[in-house]
Amino acid sequence: MNSRLKGKSGEDYAVDTLMKDGYVILGRNFSSRFGEIDVIAEKDGIIAFVEVKMRKRGSMVTGIESITPVKIKRIIRTAEYYLYTHGCDLQPRFDVFSAITANGIITGHLHLEGAFVKHD
Repeated sequence: MNSRLKGKSGEDYAVDTLMKDGYVILGRNFSSRFGEIDVIAEKDGIIAFVEVKMRKRGSMVTGIESITPVKIKRIIRTAEYYLYTHGCDLQPRFDVFSAITANGIITGHLHLEGAFVKHD
């Protein structure tokens, strides 16, 4: 399976899981000149900008560890652009959803809420 299909599979799994957890999905693959956000979801007055990662069980680097400071900056700037263009008053949060695979099959996940914050 190529990386684009793996990424879509992980995002589909994340969206399904988030919806089961009571989130409303506001968008997927939101792009701007700053970058892309995989999933945008809302729950309990929070708008979550979710970066989705796929990781093999036992990987040396977790999903959160794989997100570089440059990627974080891009996600934050894209989220700011989204909030500006959509006039949203919800409290923003940045999450990482790591789908865990074994033999190419998703076997579990880790959803880390508030994985990083904006620093001025």
